[in-house]
Formats: sequence, structure tokens, C-alpha cells
Amino acid sequence: MPIDMAAGLALSKNALDIVMAVRKAMREKKTLSDEEMRDYLETLQDKLVDVKTALMEADEENRSLKGQLADAKRMADFGAEFTTGEGLYWREEYP
Repeated sequence: MPIDMAAGLALSKNALDIVMAVRKAMREKKTLSDEEMRDYLETLQDKLVDVKTALMEADEENRSLKGQLADAKRMADFGAEFTTGEGLYWREEYP
């Protein structure tokens, strides 16, 4: 299931929100139960795994698109160095 870039960014924002909530609770000297802390950490871990997956998929897509672009440029440049003359195609002013 591919995850697009916007979803990956949203997942990372969710993970950051969880970290900020825990930090706020610690700053306010709120005591978090072991169960609450475990829940925060498990949720954070799940979000970070999803972010990692999204980044790997985005990297794979980026590499694919770069390859397609290189192929398209190569095909567009094919024959650019040839000139016509005497009913033939000549390369680099040959002969």
C-alpha cells in the first residue's frame, strides 16, 4: 500500500505531537502511569515505522522518476549531434 508524501508528513506530525504531549506532561509535573507511558511509546513507535515506510517508498519513487527522466533526456538528445548532408546523416562533421 503506497503512502504518498502528504500522508508521510501527516504521520511525522502526529509523532511529533505525541512527543510534545509527553514533554508538556513532564513539564507540568503530571504523573503519567506506566500504562499511559507505554501507550504513548507504542503509538510513537508505530507512527515512526509508518514514516520510515513512507520515506522508503518516496525514495523508491524518486529513483524511478529520475531514471525515467534520464531515459527521456537520452532519447531526446539521440540524433542531436547528427547533421544531414548528401542524403546521409553525419556525426561530428564526418568526413
